[in-house]
Amino acid sequence: MRFGKQGCFLQTLVPKMIAIRFAKIVSVSAITLYMALVGYNNVADYWTNFAFVQAVLDIEQISPRSTIRWRAVTSPLVHHVAFAVIILMEFAVTLLTAAKFSENS
Repeated sequence: MRFGKQGCFLQTLVPKMIAIRFAKIVSVSAITLYMALVGYNNVADYWTNFAFVQAVLDIEQISPRSTIRWRAVTSPLVHHVAFAVIILMEFAVTLLTAAKFSENS
């Protein structure tokens, strides 16, 4: 490393470090925004999204004669609990990434 007239090593390193830091901040903030929108959408349009979760747990798309039909979860209570857990996990990711964002900025 030379520190003569050609410039300091840090003069080339610092802009790269700032760019990397900025990219991390943008990435984490995009994930935070996305997860907040997904969580809000699941709460705001609960019954539409719940119908999808219910269809997945009921395994409605396979043939009634299928040998894996025994895996279907048909309890409405379990459907609501599973969807509540999904929503809570989405908001947990939102809060954790928001905390990481505030830590980075």
